[in-house]
Amino acid sequence: MVKKRIAAPKPGRAVAIAGREKTYQVVLRTREFKITANVEDRALYPRAVAWNRLLTSDRGRQSDQPADRRVWQESGLQAIIELARVGGVEPKEAEDFLASAAKCGEVQVEMEWEAETIGWAARVFPWEALIALATKPAREKLAGEGRGIVVVRWLRCKAPLLPSATGPICFAVSAEAKQAGYDTDTEHAAIEAAIDPLKLVDIPSGSLAQLGDSLKDKKPRVLHYVTPSARDVGRGESVAEGQKLEDIARTVAAHHPQLVAFSSCHTGRRLAPLAIAYGAQLAVGFHDDVMDSSCPVFFGAFYREWAKTGLVFKALREGLEAHNWKKSPNDLGGITLWSATDLLQGPKRSVKIPARSSATVERLEKPELILEALKVTCVLETALNYSMLHNKRGGLFANFGVLKLKSGKIDDLEITVKIDTGLDRPVECHFFAAIPDQPDRTVDFMENITVPLGSELLRRRGEMLRGIVEVTIYCGQVRVFHSFDSIELPPCDEWKDDEAGRRFLPSFIFPRDPAVREILTSAQPFLRALKDDVRAAFDGYQNSGNAGVIDSLDAQLRSIWGALQQNCRLDYTNPPPSYTKNVQRVRTPEEIMRSRRATCLELALLLASCWEHIGLYPVIFLSKGHAFTGYWASDVAWRDFFDTKKRLNAAKDINPADEDVQDKTLNSIDPAKASGGGMASKDPDWLLRATHHLALISREVKAGRLVAVEATAVARLESFRDAINLGRAQLSEAFAAGTFDGMIDVRTARDQRVTPLAIITEGIVA
Repeated sequence: MVKKRIAAPKPGRAVAIAGREKTYQVVLRTREFKITANVEDRALYPRAVAWNRLLTSDRGRQSDQPADRRVWQESGLQAIIELARVGGVEPKEAEDFLASAAKCGEVQVEMEWEAETIGWAARVFPWEALIALATKPAREKLAGEGRGIVVVRWLRCKAPLLPSATGPICFAVSAEAKQAGYDTDTEHAAIEAAIDPLKLVDIPSGSLAQLGDSLKDKKPRVLHYVTPSARDVGRGESVAEGQKLEDIARTVAAHHPQLVAFSSCHTGRRLAPLAIAYGAQLAVGFHDDVMDSSCPVFFGAFYREWAKTGLVFKALREGLEAHNWKKSPNDLGGITLWSATDLLQGPKRSVKIPARSSATVERLEKPELILEALKVTCVLETALNYSMLHNKRGGLFANFGVLKLKSGKIDDLEITVKIDTGLDRPVECHFFAAIPDQPDRTVDFMENITVPLGSELLRRRGEMLRGIVEVTIYCGQVRVFHSFDSIELPPCDEWKDDEAGRRFLPSFIFPRDPAVREILTSAQPFLRALKDDVRAAFDGYQNSGNAGVIDSLDAQLRSIWGALQQNCRLDYTNPPPSYTKNVQRVRTPEEIMRSRRATCLELALLLASCWEHIGLYPVIFLSKGHAFTGYWASDVAWRDFFDTKKRLNAAKDINPADEDVQDKTLNSIDPAKASGGGMASKDPDWLLRATHHLALISREVKAGRLVAVEATAVARLESFRDAINLGRAQLSEAFAAGTFDGMIDVRTARDQRVTPLAIITEGIVA
């Protein structure tokens, strides 16, 4: 799961920055070159906001398409050059700096600390990600894909640096983090395996006051603190006691630790530099979201290398490289390391922390060594999510994988997952997984869970059952893990409206359902009459825009609308009974036609099914308590919207306030409550709900390139034109009220293999 956010900005509120007119310096430096820019918060802050939202919610930079990656890299390069130009630096100097950064692989961003109200924009700016983007092509030319770059930050404080504490390494977990269900056991095991376990001390930290008392007693040289997110909060906001970032920073830095490591989202922007300002020598935080499964990998490698060499740059590089071994390195978010000293020109070696014995083991043969080397995390979902299982995006486990804690060769792991209800033959998944020789590497089993979906028990619509899931993991003859737990097996037609289930709504759109073919057959006479052409056919966008009695696309849409109203006569109804929170049973088109009734969601999905069948690109709009549909007015409009270069150029300059979009949606998301764990944590490309996404959607609707349709109007026998007007009004109201939950683009979902479910209904596979 994502480390939970607990403090978010109020919707529509800009951060008030006193003294924002003051000019200050930001220095970007390598060991051989530097540039100094004179900046103001009012000029830098809009750029910081734009790049933070782009890097967090638009993941084209991680795309498998080389063209998309190049666009991101070029955009990052131009952004650094433009920032330098605004700060009074010549473009040639900026280019020379980036060339030096690519060659050296180490960059330090320097800024002075005078007060939190001065230099705010430079501290929240995503320097690490943007410099990495800007230097990526040059680094690849020098040493291929594997050449990384490490970016650290020096906060130059006027107060003299006091000697660091010399106590133990302390591990603390806040009460809020425990309540959120963070996986701290794996993180603790990774750190314990990296350092001398006798020097790792767990301290009480239920409240901030209790944490302060514990730190006063121990005076740790290193504090590893797992706490809920420190999402940026504007000064003057009402924040509950114990959640004020200034108080947290003062508490953790009061006894001058050498390092404070914040294991939580959004701690690198404000909380980590505050810790430096209040007396810590080093502070590590995350610039944006980070997954539970990513923290053990990064911190295990970081502490292991730091304990061995005492070199912060090398430790940070090892942590990043260990995590980049994962299939989804973006789950780590942006690592921000702040220092009270100059890490480039000062002493390269910091005070070492106690290391474990580094005896090398070529091959782990003994059972006790194998068991010590592996930490298995296996967390079942409370209920099986069939749509996620169908799309190979989890569904059975919230988290399932193994972390390698020690170096050494071991046999491949043999994993068996068995589901048994007693009513059908057990469903079994059996596979092998190779384990790397290096420590601090994780292997995720989620995508290997390919439970055979041919079982009628899983695919048939019925009532809730309870099954048993047995998991067994062997390494050769050694049984590494075994669990035997129960799980709910809901009907496969249940759609769960949570952070994980929402994204798989396209799997409930059935363009090949027999009922859809019947609807289109009954709509054919309407189409011929509207176009005054007995040869008229449903041809999607092929002849859209051609002159004639009526536009081809409009005729097709009106024909389907007319057939549903005149031939089918559907009634609006409430959802079928469901006995799970935030779950709705969804009828297929075949069942809707038999019952002649549907909910707002089912009507939206039915229209989307018909439109997709004839080659149109439908979308689903979700707002609080409601769903309606829409379509792209042309395939060109769809391509332009998802074109990486055009999207980036539009989004960088967008001001959501101009589009009457409340800045509430993204901040209301609580990923910690998502089912699906790390597999389904971050929004996929086809689910758009960040604030700037909504502003872009608003522009497309106003321009007529994207059309919203209120699907319930078909049951109320209203015209198609009225349905479009109602759809636009619904969208505007949801944007203004901050109740919009996002837009799902069906074509993009299909391109990424989100396919219709194979539901069995009266012998018909829908």
